[in-house]
Amino acid sequence: MQPHSPFAAGRDWNRLYRPEGYRAIEERHEAPVQIQVGDRLRYWCEKNLVWTARAIADDDDIVVATTKIFGTPSYLATSFVRGIRDPHGSWGHAAVTDEDCARTAAALASGEIDFSARNSVRLDPRSVEREGETVWSDEG
Repeated sequence: MQPHSPFAAGRDWNRLYRPEGYRAIEERHEAPVQIQVGDRLRYWCEKNLVWTARAIADDDDIVVATTKIFGTPSYLATSFVRGIRDPHGSWGHAAVTDEDCARTAAALASGEIDFSARNSVRLDPRSVEREGETVWSDEG
């Protein structure tokens, strides 16, 4: 039997208790690999969505990624240290262009803005791809 990763535990928690809502965590996590701009990220709760990392904060914790949902651009911020992902709760911090994404990542890392208390979910990464190759996977 394969040991349960903290990311699989987050995925299972989301399945049991619904993914919505900010939840404080006691454990601190690290990114499974050094995420780079251009990496393609997948999460367990959204198996069909592929997010592209567009900006990474200087502390290497906050990653801002984008995708299109039904043709509409959408963004996602991830904090591996805090173990959460989803949007921030502040107006005026778009995440469309590379510059927007970088500014948003820096603002989240500095504490100028914070994640949305209503929409953040426990971190549940499934895989990271770089240049067409899977560089990390949480699948056994």
